[in-house]
Amino acid sequence: MLIYADKNIAEVAAGFSDLGDLQLYQPGKIDKNILEKADALVVRSVTKVNQELLSQSKVQFVGSVTAGFNHVDTSYLSSRGTAFFSAPGCNAVSVSDYITGVLLELSLRGKVNLKTGRIGIVGFGCVGKQVDRVAQALGLKTLLHDPPLEREAIASGLPHSFISLDEILDCDVITIHVPYEKKGPDATHQLFNEGRLKRIKKGAVLMNISRGGIVDEQTLMALLQKGQLGGAVLDTWDNEPNINTGLFPYLDFATPHIAGHSWNGKVNGVRMIRSSLCGHFKIKETPVPYSVSLSADLSAEETKNWKLMDFVKRTYDVNVDDQGLREAMNKEPGSGTPIFEALRQNYRQRPEFSDFTFPATTTEKTLAQTLIKLRFKPSANR
Repeated sequence: MLIYADKNIAEVAAGFSDLGDLQLYQPGKIDKNILEKADALVVRSVTKVNQELLSQSKVQFVGSVTAGFNHVDTSYLSSRGTAFFSAPGCNAVSVSDYITGVLLELSLRGKVNLKTGRIGIVGFGCVGKQVDRVAQALGLKTLLHDPPLEREAIASGLPHSFISLDEILDCDVITIHVPYEKKGPDATHQLFNEGRLKRIKKGAVLMNISRGGIVDEQTLMALLQKGQLGGAVLDTWDNEPNINTGLFPYLDFATPHIAGHSWNGKVNGVRMIRSSLCGHFKIKETPVPYSVSLSADLSAEETKNWKLMDFVKRTYDVNVDDQGLREAMNKEPGSGTPIFEALRQNYRQRPEFSDFTFPATTTEKTLAQTLIKLRFKPSANR
């Protein structure tokens, strides 16, 4: 079996080299001629998979090691009988770690009250559920909006707690975690258009951690300039990778679409596509010894007087990604595309909270309980 895979996929050799003849391609340098004899194609979101790419190939399987699949023409794949698999939920915990860091920073800036605040979660899929978990762990009241899941609950006669988008607009923080859909009953293109943005509670913070095209960025900037909104966080942008750097001065955090880029999330995506590929081609699946382990024990460190933020920053500091994007793109104005893509492609091996153990017996009880809810692992003191 001939497998073509993006060379920048994490642990790509470990994940696929034992399943066939693995050939790695450079993103942006793959075309229909290269894939002529390929049986399987494994991609990231930077590769557009459509008729133009596959028209001369015999590819039977396409796998994307990403949660989203807007870069794949699934209708075309279906029409030609090509199996497609993505990795939904692979990076959900990574996003929730990112959100935790952001919320703690916003609380330090006086923009979010973690004791009395309400956070509206738009989209209650794999990511939304993890965000709900960490928001409650931090003390926020969570409100949920997800029309497809609400319809399912109603049709099944099950109780639910979903509310309307208009009600969400009255929250102190609104965070978006929906797929990008242009058409249909659940279209999300410009979901937060001028009208909705202007109805958001004055002083609230809006966060888009899903896809570009969901928020009207021009109206968002105007409302931030006027002080109508209390703040905003963008990890996903219109026209990526050619993003609007004019928004930078008005954003609390600006990051290059890396909320889900933990090393764990990337490897999870590889595991899921490996499993799908084995299932499709009826290959016996065997465990893979991935080469990188990011586990760390904090017990040897002086953590007795640490606050929650100290533990969180030990594994993820959102300020680093924010500063990196601002400095890189301000340094070379007009070079947005290569800079934005390079920041994502060369992103560091970021751990997740669950990679860290903390000294449970010397950590204050309430703090320890919160850390456990955030997926830090308790360990006995040494």
